[in-house]
Amino acid sequence: IYKGVENAGTGATGGLNLFDGLGLKLTQGYATSGTGWVGDIPAGNKVTSPAATVTQANILAELQKIVSLIMESEDLVEYREDDASLFIPPVYFQYMCNALDAALSNGSQIVSKVGADYRFNLLPNTIIKPRSYMIGVDNMVWTPNGNLFYLHQDEDDVPSIKFQEADRDLKVLIDFKVSVDYADGRLIVLHK
Repeated sequence: IYKGVENAGTGATGGLNLFDGLGLKLTQGYATSGTGWVGDIPAGNKVTSPAATVTQANILAELQKIVSLIMESEDLVEYREDDASLFIPPVYFQYMCNALDAALSNGSQIVSKVGADYRFNLLPNTIIKPRSYMIGVDNMVWTPNGNLFYLHQDEDDVPSIKFQEADRDLKVLIDFKVSVDYADGRLIVLHK
């Protein structure tokens, strides 16, 4: 879902046969020029000076940068009480848990475990969620719940399936439409 496939062609191996993942859509949303740029994610919604590499030693500092950006943004601060999610790669989640366990005290009080969830202390309704579809990704994405969505077609062009015999083979042809996207780019915060 995150990486997907860039929809950059036509014919049997491109065009309608491909799926644009969130990685491409977020890149286009942040871009202000170039092929396919959209520019609906404000430049101020991207963490400035992120660490080149996130490690156990710096994960809490990188998480603090996201919290600071949200708290200092006039456009985002109104969403601090809303239910939201920070989507991170599983390895970042591991770094965070290990960093919290290794610290004698969480002096900065950036993240706390509340029940089964890890939450930001300044954004208590934001849950930090590791996602397997972000394995290999080196960034994090914050957004209010409901801003990211996965849609499938409703009534137009009803999904279809066909079976065809070809000699001793059976071909299965399935046609359907799906999309993964975000509703409002102004509510997306990117790390990297």
